[in-house]
Amino acid sequence: MNPSNNLRRKKTVDFSLDSPPPETMASWLERQASSHQVQLAATAVFSGVAVAGIIYGSQAIRRKVAVEELKASIPELNESHHAERVRYAPSSWTPRGMAFR
Repeated sequence: MNPSNNLRRKKTVDFSLDSPPPETMASWLERQASSHQVQLAATAVFSGVAVAGIIYGSQAIRRKVAVEELKASIPELNESHHAERVRYAPSSWTPRGMAFR
């Protein structure tokens, strides 16, 4: 028998009256939803997502409040608070920090 003929053959599915019908997606989902282990795993995943969301949300709120407090603590530039340009001297820096002369 030629191997290329085997590749060209179409596979047929036997739906005889003796064999049960193939499982549908709906019946599989219904069976999985009634499984105690699946319910336990889904509850664990849901609670993990909820806790992660609460932690992330509270950290975002804390960070926003801290930034607002920091910005509020910076005084406005006026006669009593003036600003000067900071000068950078490349020769005064070393890889370990600033070298004093």
